[in-house]
Amino acid sequence: MQLYIHIGTEKTGSSYLQSLAAINTQVLVDNGVYFPLGTKHDDYMLKGIVSYGNAQNLYEALKNNDFDSIIKILTTHKSAAIKIRCESILLSNELLLLLFSDSNLFYNFEKAVISSGFKNLNILLVLREPVEQVISLYKHRAKNGKMIEINNWVQNEFLYPKALKSFFEIIPSTNSNITIRKYKTEKGHLEKLFLLEWINIQVPTKKPQKIVNPSLSFSEILLLQEIRKYHPIWREKVYEQLISVAKNRKAENSNLDEYFIRTMSARLSPYFEIWQLYNKYLPSDESFEPHEPETFKDGYSMPKDCFIFSKNQMEVIIETMYESTHFLFRLKLDLVILKRKIGQLKKEVFSKLNYRA
Repeated sequence: MQLYIHIGTEKTGSSYLQSLAAINTQVLVDNGVYFPLGTKHDDYMLKGIVSYGNAQNLYEALKNNDFDSIIKILTTHKSAAIKIRCESILLSNELLLLLFSDSNLFYNFEKAVISSGFKNLNILLVLREPVEQVISLYKHRAKNGKMIEINNWVQNEFLYPKALKSFFEIIPSTNSNITIRKYKTEKGHLEKLFLLEWINIQVPTKKPQKIVNPSLSFSEILLLQEIRKYHPIWREKVYEQLISVAKNRKAENSNLDEYFIRTMSARLSPYFEIWQLYNKYLPSDESFEPHEPETFKDGYSMPKDCFIFSKNQMEVIIETMYESTHFLFRLKLDLVILKRKIGQLKKEVFSKLNYRA
């Protein structure tokens, strides 16, 4: 029995690949591959929405150093696969890399895989150009309006440089089959590397219909951050409206984009040696162009014209502002706030009761 685990990284099409597998489970079974479902994330994968994949329970168990649960999860999957005559199991969770970077956790996980009766552990890691990835991840995390200032975020919140360095150090001493590939946006590339080239089965014709990970412009991100200072719940409504505007109908702000790109590039410069390691493990035709580090300059400053919006963006912003003046709209927002406060109070009460018990 073979175990295949896709471990990210983030912003490399993981949700798309998980959705592709979820809507083609029978096709995979016909080719001897079992993609376990049965979690609360199934609906997200089937609809093409961002999800944790089908191995979140494995991630949680590994995070808690609970190898009894890991063996139970793996043996349960194995029994289910045997019943439907599958010789391979496919799992996916893009956060697993952050845990696999801990050598003790990784080696113990390998032992758990062997103890569960698997012949081989096969791992797929997809890498993306560092500056592109950090920008995409920053935009994704910024949608809640809680983002810290960009200079601090790269150093304190972007975990991949250290995680990748540690994982690369593990590779030479592992018996697992580790495949590392480059993320590309060209049509069909992800499906091909994921199924045809990694697992050796034909790519199904049925594809996820919905595009995941809606994109925000930097101007929109800054607007949401400002709105959140005054009304966090209203920010959610504005966010919903902004992501409804197609990317090609949003205004470009080259000065603001340049500020973020140069700032992130400079903040990533201490990890230059790690990025150079990418090409050591990637196929020769997928190597990254050498990325020379840029020295951070204190003179970098946010451009004055940071809020630039198109007609379509302004329409949804003004519409939301107009709706916010209505009594029923404001009442709904107040009810949401009240429900959240009650929910938080319940958690605090139950936490104290459990502590006393």
